[in-house]
Amino acid sequence: MMVSIGILGAGLLALSLAPTWPLFLSAAFLTGVGYGAIDFGVYSLLSRSLPERRTFQLSIIGSGWGIGSVIAPLVVAVVGAKYFHQFFFGAGVCAMLLIYPIQTIVSPHSKDRVLSLRMSKPSAKLLSFFTLIIFLYVALETAVAGWTAPQLTHWHFSPLWGQLSTAGFWAGIAIGRLIGPAWSRRLGEPMMALIGIISCCIVIPFASFRYVGAFVYPASGFCMSVMFPMTLAWFNNWSAEPENGVAMILALTMAGGAAGPALESILVSQFGYGAVPWAAEIFAVACAITCLLVYRNVPSQRSEKHLA
Repeated sequence: MMVSIGILGAGLLALSLAPTWPLFLSAAFLTGVGYGAIDFGVYSLLSRSLPERRTFQLSIIGSGWGIGSVIAPLVVAVVGAKYFHQFFFGAGVCAMLLIYPIQTIVSPHSKDRVLSLRMSKPSAKLLSFFTLIIFLYVALETAVAGWTAPQLTHWHFSPLWGQLSTAGFWAGIAIGRLIGPAWSRRLGEPMMALIGIISCCIVIPFASFRYVGAFVYPASGFCMSVMFPMTLAWFNNWSAEPENGVAMILALTMAGGAAGPALESILVSQFGYGAVPWAAEIFAVACAITCLLVYRNVPSQRSEKHLA
């Protein structure tokens, strides 16, 4: 985590000082590496926390990404292009100041406690299914977030509407993850994940209608919000092994962030902007089917059953 936040800080400082466009792009790449490493590190850490607080912690941390995605564009809009260098410099300094506090963070994972709950490592098939679920979710999330504004602008809505709808999407994710843990205590993580993704499958097609599209995307963000934290908690509740493969799941599913916008781009180039919600629907339906298959074959609580 120290290295990750250090890379992020260095990238932000380099952005503030870059004199040319190629150097600016290189600094942006470095910043992205730091961000991705932090994302990976935080979720890997919390995925190994104690079961009774795992879902709550994963959901709260997950809501932070949504809140930040709403606030950051607003801050950039207020700061303006004239002060971008100062903004990046200040953000880089703040990141560097976090290096020392971060080194005091230790895994909330209690070795003695988990040893009493330990079970065999998950099969390769089980690991593959959970990886596919989160891969498809990440692809869905990035596809919606990246193409909401272009679709609305194509419909001759003002850029403000596109920005507000995108911000509403991230706000929906943040709100859903804040209230999700309370419902998971009643329904359980697997059922919460299923309800979330199936609701998303129902909602997204309505984004193809011109006058409701701007409101459908925020609603879809709320529906899909619980998928990521609930699926990770579901997997870790099933397999309490510290080396259960969650790190590999997180690493491989980052590719979903590239797959979602890529498929959107291909379909839009072939069929126009009307394909935007249907490309997202492809990921949503595929994710729902995979989630249902796992739900039918994998217990929600720790047991000796495997997905054979």
